[in-house]
Amino acid sequence: MTPYAKPRDSLASLAVHWPELIPYFEEMDMDYCCQGNTPLEDMCNQANLPVRRVLKDCNKIIIDNGEQAVHWENASPGKVVEYIRDHFNRGHQQAFEQLIPLADAVLAEESERLPELVPRLYQMIRWLVDDFAPHLHREECLIFPLAYKLQSATAQTIKPGLHALLEPLEQMEQEHLMAANLLNELKSITSNYCPPIDSGPAYRELCDVLRGLDSTLRRHMHLENNILYPKLRQLNRLVAAG
Repeated sequence: MTPYAKPRDSLASLAVHWPELIPYFEEMDMDYCCQGNTPLEDMCNQANLPVRRVLKDCNKIIIDNGEQAVHWENASPGKVVEYIRDHFNRGHQQAFEQLIPLADAVLAEESERLPELVPRLYQMIRWLVDDFAPHLHREECLIFPLAYKLQSATAQTIKPGLHALLEPLEQMEQEHLMAANLLNELKSITSNYCPPIDSGPAYRELCDVLRGLDSTLRRHMHLENNILYPKLRQLNRLVAAG
């Protein structure tokens, strides 16, 4: 990759090579985590964003912050797993524990004033928590141990059937896409997580929690979709080849 972003660079490759672009992609609602294979130019066209301006913004960020880039593509799978555990999974669990009580409070406080919004918001939060909490558990019990096994395996030491453990990665990626779609919808119906000026404290706190979860969950899914899972697939091929 050249030192500058190009129109046909995928969002995933840009986010991997220059993580400092991630806040900008989030600000512009450009899905780098679950639609990361989309070229920057195509994503701009889909979002009605001027390609030249976005490229200019990206390259300014790269020039201003290039020395601070974290090159995850050079890290071992174990290092990526440790970072995900330390920076994301624990925080996600805490957010999920907050969301349901807050959603219950919003349902009680705001249903009469916002009869169309609140039940829909409540149901979507339930879907997100009910679907993604088990997802995190599967990561801890299946995917993360696999990462450590594969990075230290050889063709002689790998256990028969270990290759088959890679099969759930596609399912995990599909669950990431479902979570991203839910976040997109939550962001839309809450006006970018901005509560009305006359909303109660529960709704305000709920939006704060959702705003934080949106950012960290997308960054988590990006590290897995675009860095960890490709590393595991590559290691599997190398080990299988002997």
